[in-house]
Amino acid sequence: MLFWKGWRAFLLVGLSALVSALFAQFLKHGPYSHLDRPSMFREQLVGMPWVEGIDLHAHNSFPSGHTTAAFAMCMALAIIVGKPRFAMAFAILAGLLGYARIYLSQHFLQDTVTGAALGTLTCWAVYHALYVSRWSQAPWLNNRPFAKSLK
Repeated sequence: MLFWKGWRAFLLVGLSALVSALFAQFLKHGPYSHLDRPSMFREQLVGMPWVEGIDLHAHNSFPSGHTTAAFAMCMALAIIVGKPRFAMAFAILAGLLGYARIYLSQHFLQDTVTGAALGTLTCWAVYHALYVSRWSQAPWLNNRPFAKSLK
């Protein structure tokens, strides 16, 4: 649907999600592949409530890919919409997704906080490239791919 808004909006969301996901997966399966998820510490976490019926993963905890994606996409959508109320709603939505990852015992707090920072920083870098840098002056970024075909 972002194609109707234009290439710049489409690329902001798409590249923010793609680049942040690739970076999160690189970290998760590379330098931090040895970090386990909460389910591997069940005996040490006595008294912690566990949600029944959830398929608990065991490894590749850091960073949270879901939280990374949520913050990257929600920040990009907040930029596109450009209204503070919507920006706050998107931030709360992304934060709730991070909280849900902890609540469901899929991640630790540091996994989600790092995922949030990674998604936010990636979106900022893509925003800078598309809206501020010298590349932002490319005229095709202002085109709407389907505008002519709708007439």
